[in-house]
Amino acid sequence: MQLLLVSGLITTIIEQLQELDVQKELDKLERGQGIGDEHHKQQLIDFITDQRQLLAECLYCFACQAPLPKREALQLLSALKKRPSIDADGTLDSVTLTLLMAMLYCLNVDPLDEAAEIQSSIRGTLITLNQC
Repeated sequence: MQLLLVSGLITTIIEQLQELDVQKELDKLERGQGIGDEHHKQQLIDFITDQRQLLAECLYCFACQAPLPKREALQLLSALKKRPSIDADGTLDSVTLTLLMAMLYCLNVDPLDEAAEIQSSIRGTLITLNQC
């Protein structure tokens, strides 16, 4: 896994996610007259959307195995800020949701666990003092 990280795979995936835009790709194909009827256009949209989803899932799987390094996590956060992420019905699109879940895996919540243990220890002491 370290070899993949050193080779820049995570950065490449994030860059591809930023560059792969459905509307941009359709515009390129329309300029080159590479789009046929509406059925063909819908197939292209589905293909591009699937590619984005697969890239996001790769990033998610990597983040599940080990937290992303700080540089890559910041790149991911920056990419999430730049992309419009809401579907027409107001929900998060599946790519953004997958990337958010990958980002959540990057967060270290150990200090929260320690704080909860300290808080429960203090409560136990207070209960003991109240009983006296």
